[in-house]
Amino acid sequence: MSLSDAMSRAWAAFAGTGTPGTERLPWPGVGGQRRTMVLDGESRLEADPRHEIREFFEAVRLLPAR
Repeated sequence: MSLSDAMSRAWAAFAGTGTPGTERLPWPGVGGQRRTMVLDGESRLEADPRHEIREFFEAVRLLPAR
């Protein structure tokens, strides 16, 4: 399946059901594993991709506004 087909199907599923799951790529929900639907040449689910970046920004403390 092409990337554009995978994206179109995921968006259509999301618009119709509230979840992006399709027959080829079921959506179990985010859950505690921070599952993410990765749409590219080989679409798949990944558990917490780029977690290092997320953890970095979670640790950053914003300065109060003046």
